[in-house]
Order: sequence, then structure tokens, then C-alpha cells
Amino acid sequence: MVEEQPGQRVGPYVLEAALARGGMGELWRARHEGMGGFRRPVALKRVRAGLLDGDHLQAFLREARVGARLVHPNVASVLDVGVEEANPYLVMELVEGVDLRRLAKRGRLRGVPLPPALAGYVMHQVLEALEAAHAMMTPEGRPAPVVHRDISPDNILVGRHGEVRLVDFGLARSTAVVDNLTQTGFVKGKLNYMAPEHLRGEALEPSWDIFSLGITFYELLTGQKPYTADNPLQALAAAVAPLPHPSDVANGIPVQLGAMALAWREPLARHRPTAAAARHRLELELESMLSGLPARKLGDYLATVVGDTETLTGATGSRPVACAKCGGTLLGEFVARDVIADRCVDCGGTWLDAHEVVRLLGGGLRHAVALHAGEPTGGAMDGVRGDCPRCRVHLSVVPVRQQQFHVEECPSCHGVWFDAGEMEALARGGDVGGALLQVAKG
Repeated sequence: MVEEQPGQRVGPYVLEAALARGGMGELWRARHEGMGGFRRPVALKRVRAGLLDGDHLQAFLREARVGARLVHPNVASVLDVGVEEANPYLVMELVEGVDLRRLAKRGRLRGVPLPPALAGYVMHQVLEALEAAHAMMTPEGRPAPVVHRDISPDNILVGRHGEVRLVDFGLARSTAVVDNLTQTGFVKGKLNYMAPEHLRGEALEPSWDIFSLGITFYELLTGQKPYTADNPLQALAAAVAPLPHPSDVANGIPVQLGAMALAWREPLARHRPTAAAARHRLELELESMLSGLPARKLGDYLATVVGDTETLTGATGSRPVACAKCGGTLLGEFVARDVIADRCVDCGGTWLDAHEVVRLLGGGLRHAVALHAGEPTGGAMDGVRGDCPRCRVHLSVVPVRQQQFHVEECPSCHGVWFDAGEMEALARGGDVGGALLQVAKG
């Protein structure tokens, strides 16, 4: 497959800008061009050439099939599927906005966290989508619930008009189908959001999605993940352990909303509500909290906290932090279309949290960047050494292919540091996200 570039045609679609690079391939902003000057913005996903066989291709095709069957206002619509130069592509509705994780993070950076009532409204919209997915039927009229299996803030999009869309059904499966991707013992998804029975490899159930949504809601309300696990055994131990009530973790959390988050992530599946029951109870609670048009309120909130060039108040909290390289001040800043970074006002270096790197590259830097066989010669831009501004541990070097320098990565949190000259060399046009994608491709 020829490497995609802006302006390249894929069937009737023209690629405009790379949005993200994941395990299966790349997601592009594109436009559909038709007769008479017809144009429509879309999101276009392509599978990487080396992954056209096996689980990745099956997940890609499954997303297309589920998207074609599951038509709902809170699910990002699948518009088309095709093949170009023997490489399949999937075309979806383009949601002009950000994912829920980034929305919540930007709000915290600005000192205006997502209000609990609006967090509840987002959860209500996702429950609407799950209620429809869990009620799916076969063409013959038999129940065939579709389980998403990957509910997390990353897969919930919030648009500029307050619309909420559940995306990425690549791991979704129907409980009516058992294949090599849903056999006992298979564990796929994000460990810190998985239900205990999912981690144990038990039979697929819609209750998995409710548990994951409970973790997501808990994280939204408290502003922090309830736990972080590195392997399935750690995740299982954390998933069955009790959690403190959200109102004991953060101020201003309505007791009933916190109780719902805990009820959804109950360790025992039989104690969790269905999507329909959870939606109904949440709806009753929100009636006394939200007045007017909640979608408009959510859109207004997004407009308040999201921008392309605003300087923020510090990407690790509500105040600036010290640069571990030179002792200067790190300030949170949007350095690209969807990239939040910390820039030092003194040495000009830039820090990217691991989540930003993973979102752009589909993995940690060491896994995404092709390395030189030996230590690079380096240069003037490699003169600054120091510690991680997050963990305060010594940074390790990562040689960058086709560049005369190496960047540094924290061995603990896997964030990445670019000295000022390195960032300038990588992003001469100001597109840091695009520059990192090019680095990853070598």
C-alpha cells in the first residue's frame, strides 16, 4: 500500500488530514466529492498493509457490519465501506469535536471541570446507544445483543453542538455468535475498564459494557482513574475491590450520581442494572439537575474549554509545574489540532504525556519509532538532559530514525520530551501531530 498523503484519493474520497494512528491503521479527515460540486466531510479509516490478515482485518470488517446494522443517533454512523488498491477502508460520520477524555482533561486544565450534571447527560446518551445495541435482533427476529467491549472515555465523542456519539465497534461482538475472537480465555480491550468476568474470559454479556461505563462515569465525576493496572491479574484484583464513593474523592459530586457510578461497576454482573434500567434511573435524577437544553449546555461547555492556540494553566493540574530539565516553568498549551503538551517558558522544550503519544502513534514511542541499529551521533539539540517532569526519574534516550538526534522517554510513565530545537525540526509547519506521525513511520 502506498503511504497516504493529504490530497490523495481513496475511491471518491480525498484525504485532508491525519487524525490518529492506531493498532489497525490510520484515521483521516476526508471529504466525499460527488457530481455537481457535492462535498461532505467524513472520517476515513484504513487498515495498515501489514495487518490485512488475521484479527485486525476481522475487527475492521466487524466494525463495518455492526455499523451498518446499528443505526442510532448516539452511534457514529458507518456511511460506506470499500477497497482501494487491495486495501479496505471504512467511512464514518465525522464528529466535529473531541473525545470525552480530552474534553474532561481540557476542562480540568482550565480550572472548569465538567459539571457532574453534564457528565451525567453524556452517560445518559451513551446508555441510549447501549440500550439499542443490547436490544439488537437477528434478521429472523432472535435476540442478538451487540456488546461493545471497549467502552472508555476515548471512544465517546462530544461534538461542537453537544451531540454525543459512541464510536469504535472494532471489538464489538454479538452474544449470538461465538468464534475464535470470543472464545473463553480471550481478553481484549482496555484493562482498566474491563469487567471481572471479561478479564476472566467468561461468556460475553451486555453487563460488560455497563461495568466499563461505570468506571468511565466514576472517572468523569472524580477527575481521576479509580485504578491503573499493568496486566490482567492486577486489573482483576482492582475490578473486584470496593471503591470509595465519588463524593468522598472529590467535592461537589451529587451523592446519587456517585451511587449510580458505583452500581454500574458492581463486581457481580447480576447486581448491575441493564442499560435500559440505568438510563431510566439516571433520567429521573437528571430532571432535577438540568434545565433547558442539555445538548446546548454541553456544546457551550465544549466551546468554553476547547481551542486551538489558547495557553492553559498547567497540564498536571491547576497550577504551573517546574521544568525538570532546566528548572523553568512548564505551561500547558495546545500545540496542534488535538495535542495538549507542556512547554517550558525558559528552555522552550516540550513535554507530551504518554496518552498524547499513544493517541497519535497507537503505542508508546519505543514501539512506534523505528530505531537505529546503534547509538546515534546526536548533535547540538541533544545537549539538554534531565528528569521526567511527572515522575522525576531520569529520562532514557530514544534514537529517531532519519533524524540526527534522539528524543527522551520516561521509563516509568512513558511520556516524551523534545528539546526546543528537536520540536522545531519535527514541526516546521506547526503540525506537531502530523510530525509525530511521520516520525513513527520512519
